[in-house]
Amino acid sequence: MGGILKIAFKRPATKFGDPINIKAADVTYAQVALQHLMEPDGKGDYLPILATSWTLSPDDSAYTLKLRQGVKFHDGTDFNAQAVKWNLDRVLSLPVPQLSDVESVDIVDDYTVRLNLSRWSRLILDDLSSANRCFMISPAAFEKNGSKWVETHPVGTGAFMLKEYIPRQIMAFERNPDYWEKGVPYLDGIEILTILDEMTALASLKAGEVHALQVITTDTAQELEPDERFEVLWVEGVHSHLFPKTDDPEGLFYDKRIRMAIEYAIDKEKMASALGGGYVEPVYEVIHSGPGHPTIPNRTYNPEKARELLTEAGYPDGFKTKLIFGQEQERTGVQAIQDYLGKVGIELELEPVARATFAKYRFEGGRGDNMLSEPQGGGFDPLYDTNWYWGTGSGFAVETARPPGFEELLQEALVTKDPDKVNELLIEMETLMYSECVNIPLSTGPWIYAINPAIVKDARIFINGGDRYDYSRAWLTEK
Repeated sequence: MGGILKIAFKRPATKFGDPINIKAADVTYAQVALQHLMEPDGKGDYLPILATSWTLSPDDSAYTLKLRQGVKFHDGTDFNAQAVKWNLDRVLSLPVPQLSDVESVDIVDDYTVRLNLSRWSRLILDDLSSANRCFMISPAAFEKNGSKWVETHPVGTGAFMLKEYIPRQIMAFERNPDYWEKGVPYLDGIEILTILDEMTALASLKAGEVHALQVITTDTAQELEPDERFEVLWVEGVHSHLFPKTDDPEGLFYDKRIRMAIEYAIDKEKMASALGGGYVEPVYEVIHSGPGHPTIPNRTYNPEKARELLTEAGYPDGFKTKLIFGQEQERTGVQAIQDYLGKVGIELELEPVARATFAKYRFEGGRGDNMLSEPQGGGFDPLYDTNWYWGTGSGFAVETARPPGFEELLQEALVTKDPDKVNELLIEMETLMYSECVNIPLSTGPWIYAINPAIVKDARIFINGGDRYDYSRAWLTEK
């Protein structure tokens, strides 16, 4: 069928080739070329990708995975058990939650591996199917070219392989002629164009210069909705939170009354209604996509309560602080927060920062007595999301103290096979986190995608309700 699918995306790629370093928006680029061993089916089970089957031993001590034969990496080297072990051993060497219950990986034969477990966990298969760190890349390409090169050269097994990368301009992928699934892909390639200004991207879509816009604002979505030429697709994506530094007993935000005061000071319902255009809802949960906290009253808008708590905490006249956020973030929301906090005496300075600086604050800390406007993503499994974001060594919320008892509840849930009991434990975790006001949840942040459906056919967008894409079967009516 042929043709080049062109997509505009306003978030420049940075490190999208080495699974160890893929974070946030870079997964959008990585998943065009890289694949997992399996894929979640959205119903609690998994679909075979690079692994064709997996079995748990009767004593729960090991998973045995059968691998797909005849698969080549983009550099022509073989995908086999040796490659899988090399990739997974890299994850095991890191102090991260992913595969933390896997002790070692054995090669049984060229197309069989065994994962030896320190304990069975509900999330082992989730990690293999979803974790960025568990994408499969070519060991030979890594060893030949080095880690720095691999960061911007994803050498995987996917239907498309990298052809050209010009930072902050374009990433071009071409059809993988040796793709393991015969007959696909249909496209000749995919071009993801970095267009930082959304109005420019919108004009490009309307002019037919691109076929789709990825991750657009609610304002752009509302402008496109009446235009019958385009289709606006969206799912609930990230949740927006304010993260104060809470791990320092001498710090401003260590007192939870101050954190609670901030939440009471913000009218989330009004903000969501005014700024969201029907795409945004207020949020009162800390654990994104968890089952909720039915026994705890929400801290709804109450500026009098906010002033009362500030007085109790020793700040009757308020205080000064900063809100740090990414330069690409919409300003209307943070300006509304600034206005609300100002009404209770909190003088909030807004500090937009470049993406690299924001990532440093997010994953390394150093914000001081200031807050970070940070997104928290969610997927198909609430326990997976909880462990991914809040588990020991997760790399997220690095300056946020977890309340006593949280880790014990999380560890119990990880080894519990009864799904009803897992939900009970998740509610306990959420109850604990929200009671302690670990952070200030604000609103849902939708993933919104606009496409020209008359031209683009059969693209799988938002797989299983998440920010995952599959263009292997997409085709264009116009070349």
